[in-house]
Amino acid sequence: MANEKLNPMDDSSLEDLRTQFNQEIQTLRSLKHENLVSMVGFSSDGEHLCLVYEFMPGGSLLERLACADGASALSWLSRCCISAGAARGLQYLHQNNHIHRDVKR
Repeated sequence: MANEKLNPMDDSSLEDLRTQFNQEIQTLRSLKHENLVSMVGFSSDGEHLCLVYEFMPGGSLLERLACADGASALSWLSRCCISAGAARGLQYLHQNNHIHRDVKR
């Protein structure tokens, strides 16, 4: 499992954060695609709001691309396949009128 803790912005109230959290849950429940990591649950304990995603083995993509912690370098074919998969996931989001807004390298 991977967790994402949601933190309020400086000018956001807890109520605003909860509204955003509930909207995010509804959106994530509706999105199913082989190139998107699925939400498997959430926690809303008081002020602590957390989304729980399926675990992806092998460490983060950034660590693999940077060969961090002695990880072997990905082949160019693997890099191209990963890039194409990410693009297909983003295309699915856009076709369903969703914008990711936080794609990392």
